[in-house]
Amino acid sequence: MINLSQMLEEKKEQYRKEGFELEKQEKYEEAYRKYEAAAKLRDIPSMLCIAALYLSGHLRPVARSNFMELILQGTPIFPWDQNCEVCPDYKNALAWLIKAADLGDNSACEAVGIMICQGLGCEADVDKGIFYLKRALSNGQTSARRYICLYRPNGKSLSNEEYEEQLTEFTKAADSGDEKAYELYATLKSGTCKQLARLAYFDLCSERSTPRI
Repeated sequence: MINLSQMLEEKKEQYRKEGFELEKQEKYEEAYRKYEAAAKLRDIPSMLCIAALYLSGHLRPVARSNFMELILQGTPIFPWDQNCEVCPDYKNALAWLIKAADLGDNSACEAVGIMICQGLGCEADVDKGIFYLKRALSNGQTSARRYICLYRPNGKSLSNEEYEEQLTEFTKAADSGDEKAYELYATLKSGTCKQLARLAYFDLCSERSTPRI
């Protein structure tokens, strides 16, 4: 008896592997088509590969060149005088990351949250970005917490429970010497009077070298 589910997985894997091989050969447009075929079958890794291609600039490689500048100079144009810049296609990358995020991929949720908070490929929207970051965090992507701390526009909007969680993360970061401790501390310093009392108590009782922002 034919197992349709297994056949589908094998087909997705086949397209994905073919995409990998084509990408290694720098045949990016062909690799894209293979990844896209797998993505249509809801293959999350292929969606992430497409996003990576857009972020690398391989699908939209030239954003700016100095060709016209050289022409206007009125001198002979040699290949070694020409240059161009690789430009990531954030808009299309974000669209594919959202597809993967909506299918439940935690790393995609985190990436989407960061990009939306920063306005990469879209208008910046911190609330929407935090929504994706919290989704990633709730599904076990613990690294998303530091970005929630970084992009949250107003520390006063933190509930007491959230504040305690961030204070704990700050303690861990300060212990390990992680530079993210500075971002966490900046958020904690904008808390309510009651919350700031918790931070002050931590400062007095701790032997750690607390970042001062």
